[in-house]
Amino acid sequence: MDFIELRLFSFDSDTKFRGILQFRYAVPLDDIPKLDQQKLKQLGFHQKLILDDAQGNRHTYLYASIAFNGTQYQGISTDLIQHKMSQPYPVQIAKTIIQKHKKNKVQSTAGALLMPLAIGVDIVTFPIAFGVVTYGLTHSQSPK
Repeated sequence: MDFIELRLFSFDSDTKFRGILQFRYAVPLDDIPKLDQQKLKQLGFHQKLILDDAQGNRHTYLYASIAFNGTQYQGISTDLIQHKMSQPYPVQIAKTIIQKHKKNKVQSTAGALLMPLAIGVDIVTFPIAFGVVTYGLTHSQSPK
């Protein structure tokens, strides 16, 4: 495999996150024997990805996706790691904060129903308030 991609969909809190880890098999699908293709499918390589190479030729690759949930925590010493990969793979974790606010259905409905009523009251009371203010300004007596 020459391609591993880590996609984080969301950080549910400062420490909880979820996402997808994708592995692309390095050999194009056309170059894999049928028996090996079946083995790869048993291992979870079901999806196909079409990419162009440097010469402009299109190749289809198999890839597998693994959904995951995780928690960030204080790191441990690398001496305690039990299993290591044959070579290091760079992983970059980018934190994007997307905040969603859920409105209560009752509040949304009440707001939608009360908005026309509030506008109607404003239309009716504005001329009255404007008249009172204008009358007060024109008939007020200034101290001498």
